[in-house]
Amino acid sequence: MPRIGRLFLFSPGHAPALPAATPFRAFDRKAALAIASAFTILLVVALFANYRLRGFEVALGRVDHTHEVIEQLGITAHGLVDAESAQRTYLLSGDPVYR
Repeated sequence: MPRIGRLFLFSPGHAPALPAATPFRAFDRKAALAIASAFTILLVVALFANYRLRGFEVALGRVDHTHEVIEQLGITAHGLVDAESAQRTYLLSGDPVYR
């Protein structure tokens, strides 16, 4: 078997086979499991964040609607006050302009 520096050259088909269970392969499995677990946790967190953001968007829509309703109630209340003032003025003065 020829040797070049620290490398050994093997002829095709005559390379030594690695044992099935080496400490290095056990480490590879543990690392792969850790990476897969990390990605799974990341996926779960991302899905939960997406769910919460959609709920937040719905809540913002409801808040916007509430502000629109409050604004319309203010306009209506202002109109009622104007009508009430005009009626009071008409009753006191009898002038048909305030009718």
